[in-house]
Amino acid sequence: MDRQKRALVVDDEPSMRFVASRALKDWGWDVRVVDDGVAVESYLESEKFDLVVLDLLMPGMNGFEVLRRVRGAGDLGWKTPSSVRVIALSGQTGEDGLSFAKRIGANAVLAKPFEIDTLRSAVEGV
Repeated sequence: MDRQKRALVVDDEPSMRFVASRALKDWGWDVRVVDDGVAVESYLESEKFDLVVLDLLMPGMNGFEVLRRVRGAGDLGWKTPSSVRVIALSGQTGEDGLSFAKRIGANAVLAKPFEIDTLRSAVEGV
């Protein structure tokens, strides 16, 4: 029997956490949710995830730093499998942040607010 795919949703906005996690659960994913970048490390150390849905603009450790660490950049890189896929989310209207996230390792980038079908397309690319 195949293992259920696991996702970690990281966003400081409760409504965005709810929307993304509810959609993923409806699509058959086992989902964990955290509200800041600092909490990500303990989850990634203790559990295996196939997907991280990551807000780029959060207080504390922002999503760019989380993404760098997930991808193992620098001395502070986390020991995460390279197979972990990342969908980066941003409420910024400009493309600079999303383009930068793609360059440093995001598999897909979505501007917030996003349509559920757009999220689904990004997830199905995983």
